Amino acid sequence: MQWADTLFINPGMIALDTMGQAVFPYLAFNATAQFDQHNYFSRVEPGTSLQLTIMNLDSIAHNILIDEGMFSTGVLLPGQTSTIDFGVLPNGIYGVRDSLELNRFLGLSTFFVVWPESKECFYWHLNEHQSDWNADIRNGVTIDTEEYTPDYFSINDRVHPQIMSDTLASVTGKVNDSILIFVQNSGRMAHSIHFHGYHVEVLYSNGNALDIGREKDTIPVKPGKGQVYLLVPFQPGIFPVHDHNLISTTGGGNFPSGMMVMMNIGL
Repeated sequence: MQWADTLFINPGMIALDTMGQAVFPYLAFNATAQFDQHNYFSRVEPGTSLQLTIMNLDSIAHNILIDEGMFSTGVLLPGQTSTIDFGVLPNGIYGVRDSLELNRFLGLSTFFVVWPESKECFYWHLNEHQSDWNADIRNGVTIDTEEYTPDYFSINDRVHPQIMSDTLASVTGKVNDSILIFVQNSGRMAHSIHFHGYHVEVLYSNGNALDIGREKDTIPVKPGKGQVYLLVPFQPGIFPVHDHNLISTTGGGNFPSGMMVMMNIGL
């Protein structure tokens, strides 16, 4: 089997709907040449030979790293394209990001998953944003990256309540289903994912192998790292999942917002 996909680097504006909309410059990996603030991600069947093409539609050069630099496009000037042949990769989560942290602050990061298909799969791409930096970065203004105080916290480039309409993030299923949740932290901060109502089993972690096999209701995800959770609900109900660092459940100082999704489990 072979899998081939294309990511377009697109500039645009992100809109995070909290209590009043925050809008600021953004970069995203999209499946088309049309900007969408939601970074595109995908899942690939194990045993598949992978090929990824990246096209730079931005006005500046980018160097894209995959799997923390194990693969690289090299410098892509505006309008240039690079194709990477990975061959067959082991099961896991593979981060895709710009080599420059300033461009990652602007949102340019995503991931793909090599994992067997399951009936119920959900995806959480974690990030945080210091909104006053984005316009400065795009305008070439020097910023002090040591003074990092993000004011927005997103899952799949959306915040609560926007995320409620994201069918890839909002978990649905039934009691005794085997539900897989793929998590990638593309931010600069660690985020501790806290489940109400259930424990999950950690099936995979490229940040802390000691977590694998543990059943927990709170799991820290380190910056740049990914995890896979197995949720087998034992009871029906509607329960929240959120970052246990409660500042990450705010947006622009408003609560509730940020990293918060819901699980809706039926009989």
